[in-house]
Amino acid sequence: VGSGDNNPLFEQSVATFVDDVYRGRSRSVQSSFLDIARVEVLKGPQSVFFGNNAIAGVLNIVSQDPTDEVEGFARVLY
Repeated sequence: VGSGDNNPLFEQSVATFVDDVYRGRSRSVQSSFLDIARVEVLKGPQSVFFGNNAIAGVLNIVSQDPTDEVEGFARVLY
């Protein structure tokens, strides 16, 4: 998700939020995400709900809440 060239200081027109925290630069959301509950894609101007940085839409990533159950995850590559 981005706009313009690959300048890391360029403010994106699609706002990205991770757990209600604004990530305005494209380089700040290129890490891997674990335990994602849902990803919300909101098209069009969302300035009323998310502020003036959401001119072209919002990508909202919500993490899974902790539970009382013991869970695990494994990945094996060959």
